[in-house]
Amino acid sequence: MNRFETKQRKNADLQARLNKQGSRILSNYFARWYYTKSARAFEQWRDSVKYSKHVETVLNRFVDHWRRYKFYQVKAAFQNFTLKSRVAETAAGLKHKEIEREEAQQMVAYQADIHTQNNLTRQLATDEAQAAFSILEARLGSTMTMLVRKNNNCYFQDNRRFIL
Repeated sequence: MNRFETKQRKNADLQARLNKQGSRILSNYFARWYYTKSARAFEQWRDSVKYSKHVETVLNRFVDHWRRYKFYQVKAAFQNFTLKSRVAETAAGLKHKEIEREEAQQMVAYQADIHTQNNLTRQLATDEAQAAFSILEARLGSTMTMLVRKNNNCYFQDNRRFIL
């Protein structure tokens, strides 16, 4: 072996060691980067779970507090709301009934007006018929009196017929 070959071998060994060390450094860097990234994501997930549990406990304490101390106030408010809604519904129903009553009164008044108009027209027709009947009765009455008088005085030509 000569010196040149040994230098080449040493350079090749050095080159191989440098390549191996460089690849190790890069793989360690990527592994650390991946680990820190996934570790940060895991920490964020763990923190979100912890904070959501905290929020849930705070809300439960708030609801328990309301149940214990504010229940009667809330109950009274709901009762007041339902009472007001019932009063409003009853008032609306009464207003509707009042409108129906007024409509019925108007209908009765209208029918009474029509009835009085019909009665007046019937009365006029009856008066006209009565006047015509009295004229006819006067004519027939005079005719009948004449016939009775002729019959009583016996104005006739023979046994079969009267002279009119």
